[in-house]
Amino acid sequence: SDRMMTFVGHGPATTRQISKGLQGRSKLLRFTAVLRAARMIMFPVSVHCPHCNASLMDRDQLIDGYPAISLTLEYLGDRTPLLLSSIYGSFRYASKSPVVAGDFTELLCPHCEESLITDSPCEVCTAPLAMLHLSVGGDVLFCSRRGCKVHRAETDDLERSMIELTKRR
Repeated sequence: SDRMMTFVGHGPATTRQISKGLQGRSKLLRFTAVLRAARMIMFPVSVHCPHCNASLMDRDQLIDGYPAISLTLEYLGDRTPLLLSSIYGSFRYASKSPVVAGDFTELLCPHCEESLITDSPCEVCTAPLAMLHLSVGGDVLFCSRRGCKVHRAETDDLERSMIELTKRR
């Protein structure tokens, strides 16, 4: 059965209704449209490295009350731990490296030390996007420039991903 979801300003709707209403659009556009419609709904995500498949969740470090996403930040030749909120839509983080607003940062997997930076540019500031795999399937991409708030989620199965993500709320 469909899980009921209430989107701010849109009334109750099921994931099936939302998915059907957006058929024919690209996967990215459909998922992004649903997330934008639900902009006031923030939910935790679980992610892993696209290279080694290791979990990036740090259950010992909490940000926004949920396990943090643990990455390695490389900035001006130094590598330091970076903890990001696992709440989709939150921009909270913890780092000992004082990154200057507007500067580009290299982001690495703390397990395999592979770069998480893609060849895809941010549509706002043109800095490269970083990519993490979602445990429910699909990817989350976010800008690697400090201060840029561009982020998006992509999935092959919109309905399944939305149901899984809303179960975690």
